[in-house]
Amino acid sequence: MGDEGPRSAEGASGEQAVVPDLTPQGPIHYINPDIPDVDPPQYPGERYDAMVPATLDLAERSRLAVNFISRFVNPNLEYEPYNMIELMRQPVTMWHNQGDFQMQGKVLEILPIARTPCGSTENLDVDHAIMNMFLKMQGPDGLVYAPTGGRPWVLERGGYLHPPDDQKRASSRSARWVTAPRAPCRRLASTPGKMPTAPGPTPRDAWPRGSNAP
Repeated sequence: MGDEGPRSAEGASGEQAVVPDLTPQGPIHYINPDIPDVDPPQYPGERYDAMVPATLDLAERSRLAVNFISRFVNPNLEYEPYNMIELMRQPVTMWHNQGDFQMQGKVLEILPIARTPCGSTENLDVDHAIMNMFLKMQGPDGLVYAPTGGRPWVLERGGYLHPPDDQKRASSRSARWVTAPRAPCRRLASTPGKMPTAPGPTPRDAWPRGSNAP
């Protein structure tokens, strides 16, 4: 329920047909649409080829991770990741659902970690686009508000979700961007302490008005 997919199909000849990425089914209203310019990420360092023993190549595994993580996103939806992927299905399928909002922060966090040991710059625009998207989702209180408009696979329509996992991971990733030219990320990096908590039986009471606790 609430899923949109799958994102693959089989043609009349039995060959796998690629289904285009979904596009927004209506306007997406970000809480902070006007953001300052943020520099694209940089991964400086020396790159070289070397002969190594025939053992586990962590750099190569990291490169493969970057290849996958930067490709299972939808460029038509601000690089929203596909939360559901069935690799054992024929053909392989991907689709969107409400769990996408818990994946965005993970993508933002893990891409720089995977790039560091291998130096890969593959699809580097994805890192930049997702960071810009998170800045547009940051409210005046510093918390992340994920807009639900234009996404028919999200049951709550027209408001905002407040995914705590995205908040924590976006804060972690933003900390890597907190240098002089990346000052817009400072506030996002400093918000983990603002995460609302409520140990009582009604945790929704602690979440900002107009948002939905997961």
